[in-house]
Amino acid sequence: MNTQPPRDRFEAAFARQVISPPPGVALAGYFAPRFNRGILDDLWVRVALFRSGETTTGLVHFDLLELPLRFCRTIRERVAEEDPVLAENLILSATHTHTGPETRLARDECHEHALNVIVDQAVAAVRTACWRFAETRMETVAIRNNPFAFNRRYWMKDGSVVTNPGKLHPDIVRPEGPVDEEIQAVLFHQFGRPAACFVNVSNHTDTMGGDLVSADWPGVLERRFHSHFEAQLPVFAFISPAGNINHFDVTRPGDQTSPAEAKRIGCGYADIILQELRRPQPLEPEAPRLHRVDFPLQKRRITKADLEAARRLVTTESEDAGIFTSEDLAKGSPAVLRYFAKELLAFAATEAGMVEHFPVMALSLGPELALVSLPGEPFAEIGMEIREKSPFSHTLVISNANGYAGYIVLDECFDRGGYEPLPVQSGGADKGMAARAVECALTALRHVASAE
Repeated sequence: MNTQPPRDRFEAAFARQVISPPPGVALAGYFAPRFNRGILDDLWVRVALFRSGETTTGLVHFDLLELPLRFCRTIRERVAEEDPVLAENLILSATHTHTGPETRLARDECHEHALNVIVDQAVAAVRTACWRFAETRMETVAIRNNPFAFNRRYWMKDGSVVTNPGKLHPDIVRPEGPVDEEIQAVLFHQFGRPAACFVNVSNHTDTMGGDLVSADWPGVLERRFHSHFEAQLPVFAFISPAGNINHFDVTRPGDQTSPAEAKRIGCGYADIILQELRRPQPLEPEAPRLHRVDFPLQKRRITKADLEAARRLVTTESEDAGIFTSEDLAKGSPAVLRYFAKELLAFAATEAGMVEHFPVMALSLGPELALVSLPGEPFAEIGMEIREKSPFSHTLVISNANGYAGYIVLDECFDRGGYEPLPVQSGGADKGMAARAVECALTALRHVASAE
């Protein structure tokens, strides 16, 4: 991969490759696996690289639920075979679609092959991007209008908080917290035409449901951009922290899990952004700067009482067949309670009390624009605080990046209820981790802002 030109102008390169799995591969995102019947729309890996002088860095963005640390290591190792420096300069992130393949484990030979193909396609997209550098200009918009997002944790009449209590539930009092209303977009131009777009939105990517592969509403958004610009430009739908946010409006009846819902939301977001892009703000580019901060994520400890309660629950008889939802948990479904009891026991055996290290990476592309990554699913307030305190006037906060850490929950939410604080495998962040995530992100952003 030849990525270092003898010139100082700001250049970018973009590429994308299909990563859809074959039928039969388990899909991720729910309490029980679903084995996909086919492809409703393709999944993609998208690559954006930036260089000026001898500095080259970028992002690799997947239509996947999550990127486990070992998956990220595999990607970096493969890229390093051709360019060791670039491999360490990449932010890896996911759209968090709930209709993509499970990445935490390969369930069979077919599934393992599908994951290997994803890695191959990602490396191929990086290689292709390295051939496509061109002088680039940037424009941006920031919009306070997120009509499709709702805080999914609700105070109930009994004083508890419930995640997704259900439509028109009579005991709902009010949402527990806010919604991040800000949407940001950066449009890149090459050769006098749009070449790619970054979008940063706080919302969960779980509108499809079912057992067909789909990129969910980010895929619809991208296709809407294709139609508008009459070009197949890659659209990077970076999910701003949304661990406590989804698209369910509990104040009105009706199903909100379907391809039609993905279309409504994807087209809706695209139209909001495209309308504002008629009058964008130009951005002055400069040499990309990247800084990495270690985020030592402390996992919670499990008490003997919680262990004993989980063991009792696991030994009770219950019908575990079927696909469960968060509403089943809100209703106290025995099968879902058993699921979380099993997760607690597995977490206690292998992860409780440990510290897991994640890279938080900030990338500046000019004096006004930066991106910063966070692992897992932080609550929306975390992204809002980072953006408010950032030294950059335009800061894209990217969740589900550089490793999966589960939910990163505000301290005050731990004892109120809801399933996000519950200890599960690959999750279980302890109290204090929300503040630590903000601290790490701001440290990285301030470093790239002040770098000479």
